[in-house]
Amino acid sequence: MEQNATSSRESLPVILAAAVVQGWALFGLHHAITTQTWPATNLAWLLALYSVVVLIPVTIQLLGRSDTRASRLDNCRAADHHFLLLWLASR
Repeated sequence: MEQNATSSRESLPVILAAAVVQGWALFGLHHAITTQTWPATNLAWLLALYSVVVLIPVTIQLLGRSDTRASRLDNCRAADHHFLLLWLASR
């Protein structure tokens, strides 16, 4: 039980940093929509960036305890696949 509590405490700064970065990225995308600047003018890029901005921090939070290189690579692969899928689908 102690090991679980310490690993949660150690992963908390990473999760908080991911949440802050996600918040700023979502704010930036929303600002682009309200001011009608890029990437809001290109739907393919907008959807692809939204998928990455939402997917990566959520995956970091879900995999917060497993700090292995394989889990980080899987996270990057999943984000890459979502980005490409939405970008190609909306073109």
